[in-house]
Parts: sequence; C-alpha cells; structure tokens
Amino acid sequence: MAGQKRLFGAFGGGDDMTPLRAKKGTTVSYAGFAELTNGDDWIATSKLKEPTGSIVGSFGVELIKLPTRNSQGYTHVLTIFANGAETARWPATRLHCDIAFSSPAQGLEFSSATFFVQVEEGVSR
Repeated sequence: MAGQKRLFGAFGGGDDMTPLRAKKGTTVSYAGFAELTNGDDWIATSKLKEPTGSIVGSFGVELIKLPTRNSQGYTHVLTIFANGAETARWPATRLHCDIAFSSPAQGLEFSSATFFVQVEEGVSR
C-alpha cells in the first residue's frame, strides 16, 4: 500500500470493528486522520455497498493537509459525510465501505481497509 501508512478514527476496518452508525434521512459525518506521502494532489472517494455487492451510495470525502505532521505523525484530516437526502436512499442494513485514495502526480492508488456502516430507520421520523 504505497503512499498510505495508516488511518486513525473510525476507518480501521475489519469484521470485528464496531460499525459507524447512520439514521436514514439524517446528516452524518465522521472525522479522523490519515498519513499519506508528500504531495498536495491527493484525492479521496468512497462507495457504499450492500453485502451482495450492489452499490447503494457513497460518502463525500474531504482531505485537508495539515501544515506539519501532528504529534502522532498524521499528515491529513479526513472527513466523510452524507446529507439527509442521501442517507434517506440507503437501505436499513449493514453496508460495506472503503475509501479510495489517489495521487495522480505520484502515480499512486490504494484503498483503506473495509469498514461498516449500520443504517437504521429513524424512530421519531
């Protein structure tokens, strides 16, 4: 996984990981940190899939380069987000997600570990 050393926050992945939570029809966002190689051209995208592999949506992904590495060595703030109109279309189930990173100038592409998003129906809506 050239270019990526680690992610911190809710994006670690693995079957035993506690899933992120989203309520249908509400805005959701999660933030963490990423350690990426030098360069200002990093692009990040995501897709949400049902266990069958059908794509049902995505998170918007924002990467903000830190002026210097933070005390843990991370280089970027990473935020994923979706608005209420987007989450309203997601099925109420456990979805699979990852974040794809690319740096065209460096010719690098890789993905994060898969993490999970548990989508639930709202109780009061």
